[in-house]
Parts: sequence; C-alpha cells; structure tokens
Amino acid sequence: MKKKILNVLLFLITALPFYSISQTLDQSSESSSGIDSGANAANPQGQSFTAGVTGDLTQISLRLGDTGAFTPGDFQLTIYNGNGYDGTVLNTTTLNISSTSSGLTEEYAIVLSSPVSITAGNMYTFDFRGLGSASINFRANFANYGPGGYYFASGNTGLYNTYDIWFKTFVSPPSSPATHLNFDGIDDYVTLTHYERPETLTIEAMIKTSSFGQEQIIGWAHPTNAFTAEFKLDQNKLTYGEWNQSLGSFLKVESSIIINDNNWHHVAAVRSGNGANNVTLYVDGVSVGSGTVNHSISSQTLNIGAYTNATTDQFFNGDIDELRVWNVALSQTEIQNRASCELQGNETGLVAYYNFNQGNGAANNSTITTLSDSSGNGNTGFLNGFALNGPGSNWLDGSSITTGSNCSTLSVDAFTTELDFSIYPNPTKNTVSIDLKDNNKAEITIYDLNGRVIKSQIIKSKEKINMSELANGIYLIKIMTDGEIITKRVVKQ
Repeated sequence: MKKKILNVLLFLITALPFYSISQTLDQSSESSSGIDSGANAANPQGQSFTAGVTGDLTQISLRLGDTGAFTPGDFQLTIYNGNGYDGTVLNTTTLNISSTSSGLTEEYAIVLSSPVSITAGNMYTFDFRGLGSASINFRANFANYGPGGYYFASGNTGLYNTYDIWFKTFVSPPSSPATHLNFDGIDDYVTLTHYERPETLTIEAMIKTSSFGQEQIIGWAHPTNAFTAEFKLDQNKLTYGEWNQSLGSFLKVESSIIINDNNWHHVAAVRSGNGANNVTLYVDGVSVGSGTVNHSISSQTLNIGAYTNATTDQFFNGDIDELRVWNVALSQTEIQNRASCELQGNETGLVAYYNFNQGNGAANNSTITTLSDSSGNGNTGFLNGFALNGPGSNWLDGSSITTGSNCSTLSVDAFTTELDFSIYPNPTKNTVSIDLKDNNKAEITIYDLNGRVIKSQIIKSKEKINMSELANGIYLIKIMTDGEIITKRVVKQ
C-alpha cells in the first residue's frame, strides 16, 4: 500500500536539513559574519522583511542553538503585518525545544501553526522569544539585510540598521481551483450512488495516463454473480465490454489506438441498445472501433477508477475529467461538439455528469471527499483511498478542458459568424477553407485538445489551411480579425 500524506495539525521543528514540498524560498539573510545572541522573555528579537511573492507564508527557518545560554522550554514565533510590532498579529506559533547542540547554532525549520497570507511587496515582521525561563541563542549578522530591519528588546530600534537575524522564509504559491481528479493506480476509486447501466448508453470522459494495464474508467459490477459492464483501458486498448455469468460469456469491443501517451484524450463508448454491431468507440471524436455487445446485466456496485472495491481490481492510474453517462446514443457529431467543453448539466438524456471542479489544485483537500453530480440527478460519488494532499492522488488543476467553457459556444458545423467569415468543410479530411469576406487578413492559431499550439499563421481571404499532416481528431481554431477573437472547433477525420 502507498504511504499517505499525514495532515499534521501541530508545528514541526527540526534541526535536520529542510526539504520543502510545493514551497518556495522567498528570501533569506544568511551572512557568515555574525554573533550568537540570546533570546528569552526579557530579550525578544525580531526582523522585518519584504515579501517577494504572493502566497501563503508557511515556514520561517532560524539558526538556533546553545553557544553559552540554553534553557529548554517553550518558545514563541509571532508574525506581524507591517514593519515593526504595531501591526496586526497574523500568526503565533508556540514550540518546545528540549535539547540542542552544545556550542553550535543550526538551522531550525519552524512550520507555522497556520499559513499566513502575504502579498508581494508588502512588509511583515517576525518576533522570536523564549517563554518563562526558556532561553536560547540564535545567529544575528553584522551585515544589514534590506529592505528590512532588526528589532531588539520589545521594540527597541536602536540597532535597526546595525544587525539582522539569520533567517529564511518559505511561501507556498496560491493554489488554483482544481479541474480534475488524479488516481494513483493503487487504491484510489470513487463509489457512485448506484444506478443500473442504461440499455441505450453513451459514456464520455477526458483521460490522461501513461500506464499500461487494465484500468477502469467506469464500471458496473456484481461482485458475487459476475454481471459486469466495463469501460476501461485494457493493455492500452480502449474497451467496452459486458459479462453475463448465466450465459458464461464476455463480449467486448476494443481499439488498439495508442492513448497512454500522458496527453489528454476524449474517449467515448456508444451503445445503441441490443442488436448487431451496437457499440462504437471514439477517441478524440474519431470512430476507432465497433462491434456487438448485447448482454443484460444486474449490478450492485458502480465505480469510477475501479471495477469493484477489491484490493487489486483494475485501478486507474492517471487523470480523469468530464465523465458523463447518458441514456441516449449520441451521434458522432454530438460527441465532437461536446468533447472539448463543459456541459450545461440539463441536456436531454444526461444521467450523471462529473466535471471534477472541486477543491484546489494539489492543495490540502482532505475535507472534499464527495464528487458532485452536475446533472442535478443526485448521483453523488464518494472518494476512497485518496491522499487528498499534494501533487498526486488528489484534486489537481491543469485539465485540457477550461472551466466555464460552454459547449453551446462552439460548433462543428460549417458556419458564418458575426465577424462575417466562414469555415468549411467541417469535418474535413485534408484542408479547411476560411473565407474572410470583407476582411483583408486574419491571424489564426490551431490548438489540439491539450492546449498545445499546432500552427499559427496570417491568412488572407478565401485561404485554405492544410491539415492533412495532422492526426485525426478535434482541433480548436482561434481566429483574430479586426480586433475581435472567436474560437471554433474543427474535426479532422
């Protein structure tokens, strides 16, 4: 089993070298020329500094030790807003030091009891002191640290420009809102409020993985009677399959197109009821396989990222976004139209819709343990096994789908816009023509679904854009003319 990240509520203090996760060394004063000065209740000492970045101040490192006077006990680090002790107290962290190295001052990493929000360019002040009889030495430097000053003995500024404290400050950049969920491939999965697999069915999802194995995207299962419906990657083959124990057979449709390239891909399976050749698979809007799957099933569990909740059951390793379940068979054009944007949530036939826009990317999301169903049908998900803190097994940002990008604003048909130009044919096999009509020229940029720029050029009216060298799939064309910008989707097939 993997190691889980522990959410430590108390401070951390250590004389070992400091290793920062998702933190930035903002500024430091580390002159080698210095003295060891005592800090106790009668002699609090502090330093003002200017924040270099905007984010959460999470740690201050000081050189502390025993070079003549050390009495174990409780010590206190206080953070003030502004230059000096007159500003608002932003944080007070109390720590206990029971022992230290005799004759040495060493770097101690003091993690604040709660992060302090700071703004680049603003000044802040920290104060360090012993409480009661506690006393310890720390390193003060002769060289002035700027911009900032030294505070001694409860606000005495007589030494303001003479000394400064040996210190480092660490800042965690502010998190961005999450856009998707990362699964670790070990024990992460989401249990969904159960609904039976519709006989007429469309499943869509955006996925990103570099793994090679059996990995469930979404699956219905009956753990004891082996009735199943699975939409997954099977040794990198996109697969939709069904098992019926009473018939003793497993029917599946699969495609071997490579999609474990650590890029985002839109995948879909359309099941048009029972009958011959009733399942079609799509990758990035292009049909990649079809066949017959016509079992009836009776499931008990429904999961994202796993087959059942067993310990070795085909856990997905990678990222999932925009998972949708429909009780209608979407056409290829409908799939293409909705592949690179978000739904309204009230579309006809939409059974469940998970856009994963919850929490903050790679932040501490330990309280966000449910997955919302944006269809309004109440098919909530419940997270299992996720660390929910850090760069993996957590809510993350950086999906290829932009939050708030409404599918109704993008079409895949040939069109004429309010900017008075048209694009055709769409879908296309080789070239797409852009008729600018009254405009002399425009700047176009073509992106893939991962947001990568494929090509950019200046075009004139009725110019053809060669797309023959591009892989089949969905592309976004941004057109800028007369100071206005519009983005449209084009399908290469």
